[in-house]
Amino acid sequence: MPSSASSARWSRTTDLHQFRLESLDLAKCGMHNPRSGAAPHDQAGQATQSVDPTEETRRALLVTVNTTPADRTELEAHHGQVWSTDELARDFEVLGFAAPFVVVRRRTDGRAGSLMFQHHPRFYFAFEVDHE
Repeated sequence: MPSSASSARWSRTTDLHQFRLESLDLAKCGMHNPRSGAAPHDQAGQATQSVDPTEETRRALLVTVNTTPADRTELEAHHGQVWSTDELARDFEVLGFAAPFVVVRRRTDGRAGSLMFQHHPRFYFAFEVDHE
């Protein structure tokens, strides 16, 4: 059974990640696209610095998620299905990362969405379909 501190942490996490699909945009936020292999560039081919309006909130959430990482059982109790890295690769195509989020396309139906992840142990959880 999760502790009350743990429950409070996940309650805050759930509240904070409501903004993710509205604010996380690969092009606008400079999210790393694993297929591009490079930083964003302007028309002249110069590397650009992108301004990420979600960075401050994501950094705070990253600390919340990773300060006391949960085990798989605790994550499942709070968020339902949880994926390891291998399971993520099986079920989703990864489109980009902006820690603690990963933008994905679900292989079964092609729907785009996002998951949260913690670094160690690495688990992905709280899948949300993009409703746009």
